[in-house]
Amino acid sequence: MARQTIIKNWDELPQFFDIEMFMRLIGATSREYVRQKCKKGEYPAFRNGKEYLFDKDDVREWKRQNSIMKLDAGAGNNGVQP
Repeated sequence: MARQTIIKNWDELPQFFDIEMFMRLIGATSREYVRQKCKKGEYPAFRNGKEYLFDKDDVREWKRQNSIMKLDAGAGNNGVQP
């Protein structure tokens, strides 16, 4: 098995990347699950032929929005980020 490079910050990511890199970023283990979420529009992906690709800026915004949504749903934090 090939050793994977550790991504330490967003600047190290290419502008566009594939589903495997996205899976590493979100900690997903099932490629099929991620593909289904992409197809439903739940992940910020676009089609390139048969494959899904991700734009770094779209993923960053998606992660930011999801973090805010999770905090807003939490009890007692009034939607304020720490």
